[in-house]
Amino acid sequence: MVQDIVIALTEQSFHWKKHKLERNILGVALQVVEYLSHAPEPVGVRELGRILDMPVASTHRVLQALKRERLVTQVGERGLYASGERLGQLANNLFRAHDLVPRARPFLLQMAEETGESVVVMVAEGHEVVRVASAEGSHMLRVVFSAGWRGPLYRGASGKLLLAHRSEETVKAVIAEGVKAAPALRLTNAQQLLSELPAIRRRGYSISHGERHEGLSSIAAPIMGPDRQLLAAIALYGPTPRIALRRGDLQALIKLTMLYATRVSDALADRSNVGALRRDRTSSSVRPRARPLLEIAPRPSKTLGTNYARGGR
Repeated sequence: MVQDIVIALTEQSFHWKKHKLERNILGVALQVVEYLSHAPEPVGVRELGRILDMPVASTHRVLQALKRERLVTQVGERGLYASGERLGQLANNLFRAHDLVPRARPFLLQMAEETGESVVVMVAEGHEVVRVASAEGSHMLRVVFSAGWRGPLYRGASGKLLLAHRSEETVKAVIAEGVKAAPALRLTNAQQLLSELPAIRRRGYSISHGERHEGLSSIAAPIMGPDRQLLAAIALYGPTPRIALRRGDLQALIKLTMLYATRVSDALADRSNVGALRRDRTSSSVRPRARPLLEIAPRPSKTLGTNYARGGR
């Protein structure tokens, strides 16, 4: 019996120490990630160990584990450490879930009602474009995107718009993947795409006809985050005969898509400003005024929507 108690206590002590060690390791890893996210320049292992009061060997092991998960990266000839690209992706995912989608949804519904066509918000994840929110059009023949739909960045209006704002290194990597893709997805006009991207950045929108599916057209415009950097694309999708065959309607739809992109961007900026104002008021012990749970911008003109929603052509 005494032996059984000793064994039980030994096992309990082992598991407690293991749990404490894992908790400490997680805490240290978070400290490293947080420090590097605020560091003005890359940091070496020894300096980071000294700042966090950790042995150099332990600091190195933690950094290598974080590097494998792309939470930190090594830069320069000296191999100093800085925040990894995955941190930005995680931050974007959090922002999308709590700000982008809730703020964009009312405008998607308005735009879909205004035009009768399907409207989608797309974001870039790695070398792909991903649907994060959408509103279906009212026409019997309409485009429907399933939840979580994804496709290559080098195809479609939204994909090319997002690609046009990526780094030169990313553009080259995406094109390299495209030219080696399976026949159904293969990029066959790499030079044309490269020449098109600067024009997309200049004019502030992108158009595609039959790139993702024959007979379908799309128009995309950029949604900017509170930092005025590209966050996502809002895109209008529909059959080519309704979208592109009549030039006057195409130009009107381009303007409308850009208008709604601006409205979503402004709503995100307002949300950010409200958050900052509330933090300032809270820090000064002033209770913030209550705001409505949902704020919807004034509805745009119904002129275009009348033509499209009634199917009058």
